[in-house]
Amino acid sequence: MVLLLVVMCKDISLKDEELKFLLTKAIRMMKEVQLQELPPLVYQMLLLSNKGHKRMVLEGIIHHFVEQDKLSKAEHSNTHEPELEVTSLCTDQLYVVEGTIILHIRFAVQQDQELGKQLIKYLKIVDFMKVAVLKHFKDTERQNKSWWTSDVVNVITDITPNFVDTARSSVHGWDHVVPGLVLIGFTLMDAYGPKAAFGRFVTHELVQQDILEQILNRVVTKATTPVSHYLGLLSKIVNCAPQIILNSLSKVQEAFDYLIYLPASTAEALLKAVRPLLKVSMPLRDSLILVLRKAMFSRQVDARCMAVQGFLMILKHFKVLGGVPFSQCSQSSSASQILVDVYIPYDPSHNEGFCLEILGYLRRCLTQQAGVRMTLYLGLLDVLSHNSQLASVILKLLCHQLAKYYESGQDMIPPLKLEPCIMLQADDVYTQEPLAHLLRSAVHCLLRTKRLNDDQIAEDEQTLVQQMEVMIESLCERMLKSDLDCFELDKSADFSLGTSVGIRNNIFALLLAGVYQVLMEYTFITGHLE
Repeated sequence: MVLLLVVMCKDISLKDEELKFLLTKAIRMMKEVQLQELPPLVYQMLLLSNKGHKRMVLEGIIHHFVEQDKLSKAEHSNTHEPELEVTSLCTDQLYVVEGTIILHIRFAVQQDQELGKQLIKYLKIVDFMKVAVLKHFKDTERQNKSWWTSDVVNVITDITPNFVDTARSSVHGWDHVVPGLVLIGFTLMDAYGPKAAFGRFVTHELVQQDILEQILNRVVTKATTPVSHYLGLLSKIVNCAPQIILNSLSKVQEAFDYLIYLPASTAEALLKAVRPLLKVSMPLRDSLILVLRKAMFSRQVDARCMAVQGFLMILKHFKVLGGVPFSQCSQSSSASQILVDVYIPYDPSHNEGFCLEILGYLRRCLTQQAGVRMTLYLGLLDVLSHNSQLASVILKLLCHQLAKYYESGQDMIPPLKLEPCIMLQADDVYTQEPLAHLLRSAVHCLLRTKRLNDDQIAEDEQTLVQQMEVMIESLCERMLKSDLDCFELDKSADFSLGTSVGIRNNIFALLLAGVYQVLMEYTFITGHLE
């Protein structure tokens, strides 16, 4: 009856009071109309609102369905187990009806600009919602941090479930709602707000690529602002729905091309976020290896350091099963050169050749700037802790590098050569080899390897461990016998920073201080205090 009445009055000229009475009656009668008949009734009411009282119609429709949602949730929470399925079915029907009505409102707004203005006035705008949501979270944080505020101020309602419920509900034919939901979510994230609205990323196939693209774009373009929340969201998506990311692999590969332009912390966090995908996608792994190899020879030292960190991350998480013999240490595998378009199950037995190839790239760092070498030395111990089967390769690499500055003769004083550790360019002097970091990495990798079980150490590894142990012990003994005069750093030496000789002596002094510190640490750990 209500529907027929509204349809009939649509073409009749009504006074303002009569129109208001009719619309008020129709809104009040919505409670008695069956659920399936509500969409056509709302559609006719929106058409009738062209004559006036647009705000009242919108308020009435929205208020009615807010009350229906509350009743549905209350019934669902009070429902016993046998009735749960029936209640769930009614809730789904309500969501479908709401989706249809939202579609009607959307079309009506497109046809009637004044109706759209009234809707915006009633619901406010995205920026206002952003301010309100952020204020809510700030107030909640202040209340949680203050005991007296918690007692005085009423409990603040958690609005996060509202975002999650909207995302869940939008699978019931609410496709036209999803872009707005994504816009609100990214508006909040741009303000470093909550990201709960994206907890249902896997729900909407239509916007998955758009969300992923916006995340990666913000990571790449917001280089000077914090992007940790975007990277955290990307990491969650990778862990919860990796196949969805694999379906949009080209976007991730495009992001890799910008790695060398990102801050070191951002680049490292991006690599950590997509790390699980490297084990199942050879095309993605090959793309990353290619980018890191290019970065290794970039003109920018920061890009080279980023490449080293990327390679070290791969070594940490691609564990080798069984030891790697010395005979293979200089070989590289071409496994990562094979481009395939299928995703393979992760098999740790294939990691040996891949890790050897990565170590081959890292050896080239030993001829680069001091900062690049330092990044390598600082990361090798972490690699060894996660991937102990690479111990022999890592020890050999460090031993070979340390031997360049080590005097093997047991009677040679001093036991270290410092001249090769610096580089002269015209009148400028630079550190070329961070000797203390090299020695510290060698010492700690040696001690870490010695702590492994005997069945984890191959025979050739034991021989190398003994050789390095003899080298470090000899270094400790001969450094005790050495004094600063042996390194031409006596009291008469020039330490002014205005001359190349003074800079050279300052660098030597810093290197020696670091070496002494490492050797004291080794002596204390091993207990050879006599």
